[in-house]
Amino acid sequence: LALGGDGKLNRVYALSWATLLSSVSLGLTVVATNFWQLALLRVLMGLAQSVVTPFASGLLADLFDEESHGTAFAVYQLGVYLGYSMSLSLGTYMYDKLGWRSGYVLFFLLGTAAAALLPLAVA
Repeated sequence: LALGGDGKLNRVYALSWATLLSSVSLGLTVVATNFWQLALLRVLMGLAQSVVTPFASGLLADLFDEESHGTAFAVYQLGVYLGYSMSLSLGTYMYDKLGWRSGYVLFFLLGTAAAALLPLAVA
């Protein structure tokens, strides 16, 4: 599913599948009923997320010329720190207004949409 016509791994599709697996495991966290289900979902999410940065870095290197690599990687990494800085305030707000499941559902939907649109956006 992530192999190109030449048999090589297609970074765009691999990144898309990893994003989808991460999002689905995040979404299923909402319906976990015991510790082992939750633990399995978190392991799946961790496995999926562990390949995101290597594939994204390779993809950025392919999409941008050498002179723009530094800027492209900086903008990519900026998302990590912006996410951390916004997570506490946004998460607390969502928890107070909508309950603890709302964040999981929102990011399941956003991640699933991103996974579906990624191959179209990079094609």
